[in-house]
Amino acid sequence: MSTDSSQQLAVNCPPLSHNTPQILTQVGQPEAKPIPGRFAQMLAPLTQQTFRQVVQQVQQELSIVHQTLCMLEDQGFQGVLNDLLHSMALKIGELLDADRTTIFMFDGEKQELWSMVQEESGSSSIEIRIPANRGIAGHVATHQETINIPYDFYKDSRSEEAKKQDRRTGYRTYTLLAIPILDQQGQLLAVVQMLNKVRPELNSTLPLQDRVHHQGFGAADEKIFAEFVEVIGLLLESSKAFYAAAQKQRAANALMASTQVLGQSGLSLQETLLHIMAEAKQLMQAEHSILWLVDRDRHRLWTYADISHQQIPLGTGLLSKLVDTQQPLNYAFNHPPLSTHQLGCKTPLYSVLCMPVLNAHGKLIAIAQLANKYRPSIVHSEPRQGEVPERYRINFSKEDETFLMAFNTQAGSILDRAIINADLEEKVRERTQALHDRNVQLQQEIEERHRAEAKLKQLNQQLQQLSRIDGLTSIYNRRSFDECLDKEWRRLRREQQPLSIILCDVDHFKQYNDTYGHQAGDVCLQDVASAIDNSVKRPADMVARYGGEEFVVLLPNTPLAGAAHIAEIVRMAIEALMIPHKASSASDQVTLSLGVAAFIPNTQQSQTELLEAADAALYRAKQQGRNQVIS
Repeated sequence: MSTDSSQQLAVNCPPLSHNTPQILTQVGQPEAKPIPGRFAQMLAPLTQQTFRQVVQQVQQELSIVHQTLCMLEDQGFQGVLNDLLHSMALKIGELLDADRTTIFMFDGEKQELWSMVQEESGSSSIEIRIPANRGIAGHVATHQETINIPYDFYKDSRSEEAKKQDRRTGYRTYTLLAIPILDQQGQLLAVVQMLNKVRPELNSTLPLQDRVHHQGFGAADEKIFAEFVEVIGLLLESSKAFYAAAQKQRAANALMASTQVLGQSGLSLQETLLHIMAEAKQLMQAEHSILWLVDRDRHRLWTYADISHQQIPLGTGLLSKLVDTQQPLNYAFNHPPLSTHQLGCKTPLYSVLCMPVLNAHGKLIAIAQLANKYRPSIVHSEPRQGEVPERYRINFSKEDETFLMAFNTQAGSILDRAIINADLEEKVRERTQALHDRNVQLQQEIEERHRAEAKLKQLNQQLQQLSRIDGLTSIYNRRSFDECLDKEWRRLRREQQPLSIILCDVDHFKQYNDTYGHQAGDVCLQDVASAIDNSVKRPADMVARYGGEEFVVLLPNTPLAGAAHIAEIVRMAIEALMIPHKASSASDQVTLSLGVAAFIPNTQQSQTELLEAADAALYRAKQQGRNQVIS
């Protein structure tokens, strides 16, 4: 037997079937009717003559009952069922040297084959179902005949679906034996499918292809299976009763968990609606769920869609018919498609179950609507035009109706309470509104005052900002520069780091104004200021209009050589503007003369000396022909 934990199943050794879609579902079997007088029948043969024999038989049967009850106490019906089927699959595989074994139980009511698989976490099992007429297992179920495919299975025409499944799982099927199991009345109970007969004398750690018996399953294997098939049949018949009990236990547990969640106090009407339908959707394995509230006063059905209301007028659509009849609506996927707007859905509808929700007095207060029951382990895929996707080819059963009716009984009481609470809250809101109205005027006055204060603060900030910005060039003004120079001088004096200044003057700007006009001169100053500002990159550096056509650049933590480099970048940036200036003796376009000075501030020098040094350098630049940098 394979020990690959990623493939291990709870009741078999996967793969389940070459036709098994990626799906799980939990649909109950019809309730098994108890046999009346079981213990009376057991004790009936007890007489004085048969005392010893009967007592021994009764002791044996009571021992089995005791062992079963002990198992139920430890595992519950689902655990016993899983253990029983899993153990049988392992034993069959062991006896016939099969690498993997699957037991498919037959559900005659739904004409489906089902099996239990272990989830990836390994903590619990899930149920999968496939149509009873699909693939190899379906053929065995339909015709009740054994199929034995020898090596190499892939050469058989019936292996196409198996190849697809193997590609998904990474498994390789070489040989296959599928056998039907019948009950004592000759009715199909299950299909046992065994894959890959292996040579048991070889080490199980060897690759599967090295251990596979190339003769496959033979007549001797079928004979061995036939010798204990009656025992298997009896055990499988017992598993049907455990399955029915497990389904009822599952439903009871789900209902208990749901009502515990719904019983939380303090939930609003919207939260209650969302909780109720979330629990119902999980319980019934439906894709969509809506709880429509019946509002006869406004002649409508309504619900919450996210945070907004959604409503349908009474008297239209299928839901209004249910309001009148209060009878369940169970619409199968193979019926003609439903119109989505009739049921308030925006996605395609396949199967639909609508049930009335009554309060404790029997009054209809809501309609529970579930849509698109699905098999969870089948991945949704786009079907061909007009076809229902494989995932949704399943209907809500009578058992689903029973479960939902039981759920609605609990939900109705909780919902009714939430509606009453919502009405009370509405009355409280109305009374609170009256008090609120009395205080509106005062609140408005307070808000107006706050707005006025905020506006005044904003204006003050704008005024302060305007007082620091040059109105023409939108860079800092002389006042801002003086403040920044003083602050940086004192800081760098403490840190003993250099402070540099670049003084810039537009060459022959008076002649520019005389030639092109003052309006053109203003535009020229704006362009020059923008170019200087764009040439200075560091956040701590500052560009300001020093006065008239003069600009200044303040460069903290910058030595003289670095400042001279920045000055040259600024000079070239002005040249690159290529602003015509035919009245200039320095060039036929607008240029800058720049003077650079750098100090390490100390107590023996002042800021004025730094400015004077930069001004002297600027003067020399003008004297030496302009359009240059002097440090």
